Amino acid sequence: MIYNLDKPELKEIAEQEVVEATEDARASGEIKNNLSEAQENNVKFRTLNLNSDFRVLNISVSTFNDASTSYFFKSIGGYHGAKLKIYQELIEFEIQPELQELINRLRNGVKPHLAFEDMNALNMLNTQYLIYNSEAEPVENPNTLGNAWFVEAVKWVETPDEEILSIKEVNPATTAIIREEYEHLFNGFDLMTTEENIIVQTEYRPNKLSYEVDILNQQLAVFSEIWYPEGWIATIDGKETEIIRVNYVLRGLIIPPGKHTVVFSFVPAGYQAANIVSFASSLLLILFALWVLLKLYKGTLPSREE
Repeated sequence: MIYNLDKPELKEIAEQEVVEATEDARASGEIKNNLSEAQENNVKFRTLNLNSDFRVLNISVSTFNDASTSYFFKSIGGYHGAKLKIYQELIEFEIQPELQELINRLRNGVKPHLAFEDMNALNMLNTQYLIYNSEAEPVENPNTLGNAWFVEAVKWVETPDEEILSIKEVNPATTAIIREEYEHLFNGFDLMTTEENIIVQTEYRPNKLSYEVDILNQQLAVFSEIWYPEGWIATIDGKETEIIRVNYVLRGLIIPPGKHTVVFSFVPAGYQAANIVSFASSLLLILFALWVLLKLYKGTLPSREE
């Protein structure tokens, strides 16, 4: 099992999750002694997936038609019959050509950890490990940009085509590609970053991502998460702020100086409305049931005259 080299405590976290899952299963009567090996592995893999902050590129399988990697790790590939259009376009225009170049470099004897140089799409997608042979140890990518970083320049573009084709032309570690429709947000904003500026992911859930930020001056942060406008909101210290579409598929935020908590939450409007309707309907049903029971109860009580 791969544990992130930067987070050796993941092993302890996974083992503690196994202990808690075992206790819960015993308390509910599901098991008498211990979890099976398969059940333990399920708990460990789930814990690893939720607490690790990297993605894996597995080219030892059909990268975009095999979902096995996603069972264990956050994956660059995987399979779903309804991929997001912008990610499918990124696969076709950027990731597939980079994958072919990566394979060619490996076949020509380039060391795997050097083969990731100039792989802009893969690096901005936080690809930390490469599995090129299922029988060999995974290779760590030293060029990955992590789950969030600050940039010092913006390349402004007019069209979606120009935006996606610019990915191969700029260094995503220092430059963000943004459409001109967001330009008004940058009035009076001088991009500049230093090594003292810090951004760290503190929580990962499918519907909630949290970060702690400590910066000296206003910054443009790029997050290695797919931009999706329907339902995702961003807050800085609880105050909602606009999510900027960056590098065609990623998210960006303008963050003021100081220490802040940044949270992305998935709160689709339709889901919230459905919850309210469902709660109101359930409440009415319960009240109606209580009313019927009360009537039945009163109707079966013997009168005092009897």
